Amino acid sequence: MAGISKGSFYSFYDSKESLMFEVVDEIARPIQQKFGEKLRTAGRDVGQISDALFEMCMATRLSFIIDLVKNGEIEYLVRKLPEKAVAKSLELDRSFIEQFFSGLLYEDIKEDTVFTAMVMLYSTMMHMEWYPEGQYEKALKLLIAAFIDKIIKK
Repeated sequence: MAGISKGSFYSFYDSKESLMFEVVDEIARPIQQKFGEKLRTAGRDVGQISDALFEMCMATRLSFIIDLVKNGEIEYLVRKLPEKAVAKSLELDRSFIEQFFSGLLYEDIKEDTVFTAMVMLYSTMMHMEWYPEGQYEKALKLLIAAFIDKIIKK
């Protein structure tokens, strides 16, 4: 469809893994940006921040990203990619957290802790089949609400 050969197409990337990593990034960034927009309008409203984080989790869940994580393909990609590319992606995620949560957090809560907690929330999506039917979303909302309530200064 692009009007170039497969070989020419791949010449734009260092490897197939680099291409896949960029595709994942292209899917994840708009989800993250939408979350950021909602955070900007939420201010310190814990309910709105919780709702925005829940929506971000659900949008990620509906994308193919969680399947890549579940199948171990993200781990494979990360092993095959240059360390600098992976570090750059993680730094973008960390700077996103820093940008949107800066000034909102209690003094004893660090942005790296928030980043780690959000990764942990995401990890719950990898085994949704373990949870009773219809309960995952309710439990995730509860976890997010408790998490946001504990980190955001009122």
